[in-house]
Amino acid sequence: MSINIRKAKPSEWDEIFLMGFSTWGDGLAKEDYLKECHESEKYQQGHWYVLEKESKPVSSLIIYENLFNLPEACFGIGSVATHEDQYRRGYASKLVKEISKKFKELDARGIFLFSDINPEFYRKLGFESITANQPYDDTTCMVLPFKSREHLLLKMPDYF
Repeated sequence: MSINIRKAKPSEWDEIFLMGFSTWGDGLAKEDYLKECHESEKYQQGHWYVLEKESKPVSSLIIYENLFNLPEACFGIGSVATHEDQYRRGYASKLVKEISKKFKELDARGIFLFSDINPEFYRKLGFESITANQPYDDTTCMVLPFKSREHLLLKMPDYF
């Protein structure tokens, strides 16, 4: 079985967006949801990555840099999703781990995310909850620090 992680192609965006439809679709018709995703300024500002199995994207995420009040040399991960028929096979975990490793090697200070699911999923990957000033009831800001951990735990980026 061949697994590869790479930047997503714009031609794959519908497929990527639909990975998150069951979670973020909020009762919209698929066509309306896709339209919102394509028009999303937030989605256009990031860089999409996929984990592909046998040349087919099965899991995806978006990376943000220099946005949302992220600390200098830090990145944000968002919209982590997997095709429903590929759940519980470790693809999202592998994608987050490999992307984190890549940015650590590029000398990043850390990676932030907002967990809309049980934060334990991300704790198993090394992320820590920022305990002070969590501004949202339905999500938890977390960070995977690579350098100067204490400084990163004090900075809360805007939701992305």
